Amino acid sequence: QASINTMFHRAADLGVDVIWVDAINPRPRVWPSVATLLRQHFPDLFARYHRLLLHSDSRNAYLTQLRSRVGRVARQLALANRVAGCV
Repeated sequence: QASINTMFHRAADLGVDVIWVDAINPRPRVWPSVATLLRQHFPDLFARYHRLLLHSDSRNAYLTQLRSRVGRVARQLALANRVAGCV
């Protein structure tokens, strides 16, 4: 939540009109690229991202948590009316 908070604070400071938020999506051809990157540079994160992107229960929990975190920070900073996206 700290990184969301930092980004939203910066957006507020800059007077950004709309803050677009999206989740990591397992679109076709995306996962193989992400998997390669993770295996090469962050092998300890591979299993976690695999679950979040490709297992429906984990993905649903991830999306619920992301929506909650974004909503909480947006409300705290009075930015809720500026948040849009696919989350």
